[in-house]
Amino acid sequence: MREKKAKFGLGIGIGVVAIFLIGGLIVYSFLSSPEVKLANGLQNLLNEDRVQVESEFDLSYDFDFDEVLSDPYIGEMDEFAFNLVEELFNSLSGTSSIIYDKELDVMEVSGTYGISGDISGEDISLHIPISMYFSGEEDVMAIDLDPYAQFIPDAIDVISYNILPNIEEVQEELELITDGEDVGDFFSRELNDLLEPTIDSLLTGKQFSDTLDLDRDRLFTQLEDNERYVLEFVFEKMIEYLDQQNEQEMITEEDGWIYVNLDDQLLLQSILYAFEEAKEDEDVLEALEEEIDTSVDTAISNIEEFQEDISGEITFDFNIGFLIERGQIVQSVTTSTFSFEEDGVSFTGSSTVNSDYLYGDQAAFSFYDADRDELSEADMEQYFYDLEMQIESRLDDIYADLFEDMYYDEEFDWEAEWDEDYELDWDYDESYYDEYYDYELTEEELELIESIESQSVSHEDFDVSEEEMYYWVLDLEIEGFVEFGTADYYYPE
Repeated sequence: MREKKAKFGLGIGIGVVAIFLIGGLIVYSFLSSPEVKLANGLQNLLNEDRVQVESEFDLSYDFDFDEVLSDPYIGEMDEFAFNLVEELFNSLSGTSSIIYDKELDVMEVSGTYGISGDISGEDISLHIPISMYFSGEEDVMAIDLDPYAQFIPDAIDVISYNILPNIEEVQEELELITDGEDVGDFFSRELNDLLEPTIDSLLTGKQFSDTLDLDRDRLFTQLEDNERYVLEFVFEKMIEYLDQQNEQEMITEEDGWIYVNLDDQLLLQSILYAFEEAKEDEDVLEALEEEIDTSVDTAISNIEEFQEDISGEITFDFNIGFLIERGQIVQSVTTSTFSFEEDGVSFTGSSTVNSDYLYGDQAAFSFYDADRDELSEADMEQYFYDLEMQIESRLDDIYADLFEDMYYDEEFDWEAEWDEDYELDWDYDESYYDEYYDYELTEEELELIESIESQSVSHEDFDVSEEEMYYWVLDLEIEGFVEFGTADYYYPE
């Protein structure tokens, strides 16, 4: 009897062990599946207090403007602009860094975006910087202006040497004011000499800030129970749908990497599946409709309508690989292709993004803690006004020199220093200018010109500043409406 009991007890023990072993294997299989690993990795990423994602990316586009360019009303400049976009934005590459700190309530975005292309046989390469941060606690958005102190001169050289000389429509006009000098050399020198002092004082070591105007107190808020409940349900059902389609290998695992293959239709279908599943549970349905602020049926109808609208016009698919170690995403690789077509414009593209993830103390701000002087909106307006005046003054000088060469005796000594007591006997032929401009001056306009030439009016009569008055008279002088030298009488003290 004891032997039977012993055998019976041993049988129960083996059975229990077997059940636990089988159950453990099932649980392990479930917890180690790529779907669950991915879900846990993404959830841990969202729960981290401080994360930095550093990426390198390459994007390439293939534009097709043929249908638009076949329009007989498209001008040469329009055609050049389309070709410029097609050639200049054919390839983009660069780096980016996104870091957020939930405790400080700060997010920083920085990077460089390289534009390269071929314009009329000339290679273009330009790296556009970006550096900014958002602070919920301070309710401020700040833009780092320091990187642009070097970028603007580089951009001027690209425009001067690679773009302006290739605009045939304006080439002859440009050559007029360069007096035979190379167009690129002329504009690079003139613009950089003019802008460099202003750029240095305006941008170097400066930042521009503005209020963020948040609708809530913080950038990063803890998810409410209802929000978390809904997000977890929807995400779980989307993964479930993709798992059901796994004969197409939507989610796979290889050498520790978990890969997700999706296209636009599968993504929308997985969302529709999650919403349909929500209708089977009253609690989930109520919570979901509270979050989306409409009925699930309406949401489903909107998604299906959107799905139908983009069909044939927009397509995309992407493959995302995640390397997950100890429950944390440490690397990701994303490759994607996409296409778009509408109103005679179409383009296709592809991209590759390689990212590293840093957590906690490994994540470091580059701009948020930097020492920068604050530049107000009023400061920027004043700087840009001064810059505008300088540009207008230099252009007026250039066109004044051109005007002298065209309309005055070459033997006249224009290099001599202007003597304000010297009166130039200038024969003003009103009929010539009436014919030249195909415009007949009214009596009031003639009286105005006479009053300006006789200095019987001032800037106060027109409610403008001295500088504005001077440049206005200089324009009239260049156009030939007032005698040469009249603007000198209105030069600001």
